[in-house]
Amino acid sequence: IYQQKFQTPGSVLLEQQKQTNFISVGMTLRLSDGWGLGLAHSPPISYNMDETLNTEAGQKWFRSGYIPEKTTVGFHLPVRPQITLVVDGDLIGKPHQSIAVGSGGASDSGGIPLKEESNWIFHGGLEWELVRNHSDEVIWRMGTYREPSRFSRTLNRTHWTLGLEVRFGPAILNVAFDQSTNFNNTAQGFNLSLSAL
Repeated sequence: IYQQKFQTPGSVLLEQQKQTNFISVGMTLRLSDGWGLGLAHSPPISYNMDETLNTEAGQKWFRSGYIPEKTTVGFHLPVRPQITLVVDGDLIGKPHQSIAVGSGGASDSGGIPLKEESNWIFHGGLEWELVRNHSDEVIWRMGTYREPSRFSRTLNRTHWTLGLEVRFGPAILNVAFDQSTNFNNTAQGFNLSLSAL
């Protein structure tokens, strides 16, 4: 779901919302000696918004959105009985002429233009298995990656990540935290799910 809202100087709320469905595909190969290899692909996503509302807004606020395609390749390797090294790379497709979702219209005239190029983003980290038995499991994850700038004249950012996965019987709790350098970008995630033992 992609949503845009704008409050006009006359206190009129202009709003648009678009929804689209897409299919991501992936596969994982687990080898007998502990190695694992994975591959996944997400297609590009487009949101065609009604830009005629810009006349009422008095500025170019409403615009179509575009999320580039993404291909991920990764592997994991046990380095100790409870510790696993995990590395993956995301190949992010080139932004379209449409404004990229989350850019805030930075490529408008007079703004900072988007870099129209594809990028690799590499992630590296460790998984530490604190508890593991038939019905319970606790895994602590930590890692880092370098986020390339999407805009001209802006810097790349280094991110640090932490995560915790706790399984008690069929209940699985996942908590994740992502923090970039100088605290200029932060994300948290929380997921609770049920699974067969």
